Amino acid sequence: MRGQAAVEYLIIFGAFLAIFGAVIWPQAINPSQRAATELSSLSRAKILVDSLADAINSVYSAGPGSCRIFLFTLEEGCTVFLENLVTENGALKVVRVESGENFIAPIKYLSENLDGSSQYLPPGTSAARVLWENAQENLWYENRTLYVRIRPG
Repeated sequence: MRGQAAVEYLIIFGAFLAIFGAVIWPQAINPSQRAATELSSLSRAKILVDSLADAINSVYSAGPGSCRIFLFTLEEGCTVFLENLVTENGALKVVRVESGENFIAPIKYLSENLDGSSQYLPPGTSAARVLWENAQENLWYENRTLYVRIRPG
């Protein structure tokens, strides 16, 4: 008799776990996993915009021939913009990253040649290389590297 009660208890407990797994798990766990992934993706885009603005400011401060390289990882693709943003207080030179939301960081230097430059970045780990060379200013992505060439006048 005791063995039968234990088996019945296990069958009822197993049925409860099956219902829990089929109904509650997809409703509760999957949305929170998606939210966590989206939050991580947005935070990586914010880190990218801050790092890129810091690198441009650092290269501009260091002078001709300077270079700054850093790695970044994106979980979803995003687009980087270099632009003069017009605000209520006037024009502001910024790096902007668009990845579900817009993240903006101010930069000290942005010439007319770079204003309006944009580049799509695919997901994955890439490098960013900001350099001051005596060549045409531009922004491009090649071989998993984002290049930003500045040449303050």
